[in-house]
Amino acid sequence: MGRKARINQYIEELILEWATWNCRMLEQSCIGFPKMTAESRMRDGMLGNGGSGGSRAPEVMMPRRLATVDLAIRRMPAPCRVALEVRYCQAWDADKKPSGAFWRNLNDAHVWIEAALSLARG
Repeated sequence: MGRKARINQYIEELILEWATWNCRMLEQSCIGFPKMTAESRMRDGMLGNGGSGGSRAPEVMMPRRLATVDLAIRRMPAPCRVALEVRYCQAWDADKKPSGAFWRNLNDAHVWIEAALSLARG
């Protein structure tokens, strides 16, 4: 019983860490339309050598310990993934009473991640 609880706690911590990383990456992503076009910068005399502005690509460097978790989440069935995202990536309302299907999908997502981690360890 103690080992099972410890494994579940470890998976819970990994999911929380993944959710924090995932939400931060999406919030800091810079992909979209530029504030100014190249033509408008040329017109205003602001077009330089192109090397000083820095990258506009999002930071996608994932901590290595989360790679297996991320891959498992991307490959799991949609209802399980949605339950995980609702529980960990959105503002969770503790007063709300989710359906039994939600809890089953969330449990299945935990089992899916646990199995992926076991397979990754070999």
